[in-house]
Amino acid sequence: MPGDIVTIKVFITKVQYVESDLIKITEGSPQRHDELIKCKYFGSCSGCQYQQLHYSDQLKFKQATIQNAYKFFAPRLSQNGQLPTIGETMPSPLQYGYRSKLTPHYEPHRSADAKTLPNVGFGSKGRPQFRSDVVPLRDYPGSVMDIEDCIIGTPIIRQGMKNERAKLAANYKGSKKGATILLREDTKLIDPESETGALLDGPLKGSRDVNGELSVIKTEDGKFAKTCVTDNNATVSENVNGIRFDFVANEFFQNNNSILPSVIKYVSDNLSIDLSDPENENYLVDAYCGSGLFSLSIAKDVTKSLGVEISAKSIQFAKLNKEINKITNCDFIEGKAEKLFSKIDFPKDKTSVILDPPRKGCDEVFLKQLSEFFPRKIVYVSCNVHSQARDVEYFLNDTENGKHYEVESIRGFDFFPQTHHVEGVAVLKRKA
Repeated sequence: MPGDIVTIKVFITKVQYVESDLIKITEGSPQRHDELIKCKYFGSCSGCQYQQLHYSDQLKFKQATIQNAYKFFAPRLSQNGQLPTIGETMPSPLQYGYRSKLTPHYEPHRSADAKTLPNVGFGSKGRPQFRSDVVPLRDYPGSVMDIEDCIIGTPIIRQGMKNERAKLAANYKGSKKGATILLREDTKLIDPESETGALLDGPLKGSRDVNGELSVIKTEDGKFAKTCVTDNNATVSENVNGIRFDFVANEFFQNNNSILPSVIKYVSDNLSIDLSDPENENYLVDAYCGSGLFSLSIAKDVTKSLGVEISAKSIQFAKLNKEINKITNCDFIEGKAEKLFSKIDFPKDKTSVILDPPRKGCDEVFLKQLSEFFPRKIVYVSCNVHSQARDVEYFLNDTENGKHYEVESIRGFDFFPQTHHVEGVAVLKRKA
């Protein structure tokens, strides 16, 4: 933490930084509160970085992450005064127990006894020793730590992790290859009219305990039953604001369901949608739409929405989700987002665009076509604020119509509490 005075062991020296292990904290930062740490693996596991911070400080750190992303990856915007004040980071309703997907793994065993059960868990973070007085430091071969439980996972994911570890321990006979175990939450709606708890969304499937019983956890309100699916190709469901989303278990879907309603509302509020005038038409283009999260969630607020996605499988499920939820004013097309806008005939002055690209961000071809399309408003959602900052700068300063836009707002959403990750939402609008 900034302000820590520490002893470190340097093991790699680079031109601009060194890699090291944290050996001892001689004097802790005022922001450090090690008594807040809840996970015994913290500091050795590479998953979390912020458990020693009060949550309010975590949010401030993430706000600073976005500020620095735009300072260093979009320097022209900063120097030219083209950026608004970065907003406060929106908190997650859940700070623990929120992750609906985990992927523990194990490596091939390197010892002479190849049948010895390997470590099953997540990547280690060097060989730190600063908490060895609290938790005895365990030696572990390779880069995978043996982790029995992950407290940022949802309850059913944690149970699934316990089940799959026990199954591997009972059946492991040695392997020359490592493997990744998928743990994906599956949510099914319980029929409120059923006395037996029958489901409306299909049968339950997933991880079973040591007795062979399917592990099921019902939500506190009794509306949903959750299981942990381990089949990469299985179809799973998630429910967001009463809308059911089906998708393939190993495909991308946001992993913190608790914050999605806030994100969807924020995006919708920033699309300048106003249906108070019955003749007012509003159109939405959802680039990189996946299985239709934004397209379908915001369809009720627009005249028509269109989602586009390169993945044929995602488009298949987006269309299925449209039918499941009986949404009639939303269409989906398969195709590279870089060639998207030639197929769209929405009136540009009444159209907003949502971008939610992968971590690498958008390429120049796509951003140029977005500029030529010249929509009324752009909402850029990103899991990588550094590529987002780069893209926003390029769009404003290096595309034909970029000069006609201004950045209305930028703020983060805390999809992954206890970690350094932050989701950024940047809103661009055409100048009056």
